[in-house]
Amino acid sequence: MNETYRKVISTVGRIDSAKKVTEMLENLVRLEREAYGISTVEAGTTDPLASLLQRIGRSALTVVANPTPDDDAEDSRLH
Repeated sequence: MNETYRKVISTVGRIDSAKKVTEMLENLVRLEREAYGISTVEAGTTDPLASLLQRIGRSALTVVANPTPDDDAEDSRLH
């Protein structure tokens, strides 16, 4: 009976410790997101992939000139 009591007490302590670690990690993740400017959900988007593609699209370089068929011919003669 003494052994069973010790197991129960140790299990409660382990559960309490696990809850504390979980809360600490939740706070850490929240603070990291705040520090790095990461929002949990972008406005109007719930899909993380769609959100990533939108951010990439906003930061992509713009095309400064469209190549013409003549440009391709000149490139092939140079090589």
